[in-house]
Amino acid sequence: MSANKRYEILYKLKIIHDLPTLPIVMTKLSDTIADPDCSASHIVNILNSDPAIAATILKTVNSPLFSTGKQRIDSLQFAIVRLGLQEVQNMALSTAIVKMFENSKGKFFDMKEFWKHSMFTSLVAIEIGKKLPHFKLKADQLHLAGLLHGIGKIILDSYFSEDFEKSMELALHANISLYQAEELMMGINHCELGYMVALNWNLPAVAVNTIRFYHSPDDAPEECRNLVRVVNIADYIVTSQNFGINGEVTTPNLNKGVWDSLGLTAEDIHLVIESVKENENVLTSIL
Repeated sequence: MSANKRYEILYKLKIIHDLPTLPIVMTKLSDTIADPDCSASHIVNILNSDPAIAATILKTVNSPLFSTGKQRIDSLQFAIVRLGLQEVQNMALSTAIVKMFENSKGKFFDMKEFWKHSMFTSLVAIEIGKKLPHFKLKADQLHLAGLLHGIGKIILDSYFSEDFEKSMELALHANISLYQAEELMMGINHCELGYMVALNWNLPAVAVNTIRFYHSPDDAPEECRNLVRVVNIADYIVTSQNFGINGEVTTPNLNKGVWDSLGLTAEDIHLVIESVKENENVLTSIL
């Protein structure tokens, strides 16, 4: 049954005509940043062509996710100077994808709660990254990967809601993860589905690999494995602390192997959780 269902889902995904696509502004931005002769002012003009993206970038750059306690950033030009082109591009990309699903007609997700979970996963991942300086993890990559890790769940909820509901029911009754229940019911899971969509959007490799492997980080490519491990732990913490709703109906299990590989301590995680609680209202306002 699951093999047939998998084929059915993959076929339907291929012919869906209203699957969201990245806005033109992101294509222009990517092409411009790839040009070695591009100027900051040109990039600012592109971002300002979408006022919602521009405004959210400024809110994000001044949030606890990226704030360094220095002078407030009140212009995109200053944001580029302070953060760099790649980091601003990743902020624009994450903002654009959140906007793409603002009016999602999914059956089960409150989009604000889903993105709250995702935003907090970003924050926790960044905070964990600060405690692991030897891994040299970049905050903008952790932000993008943390924010988009569960994107496949929105695809399931929006376009395969009946199968998604059956998976949630199975997860609840069998006391297994949603990821496992999806595999049993459909022969595919939200990680694989999200991965396919992410490839279609031509997302950066760190985001694509996190979406695909955040439930099985040891299978991720070596060059981004530690980043995916951090998102795995961040997702576990955020789910356990009930920061937002991500569709899980059972209590998650900590992957001790991932924990040990990162060398985290209980005190590290306690400090991260306290930081999240302190900044909950500020982060929620970004949404």
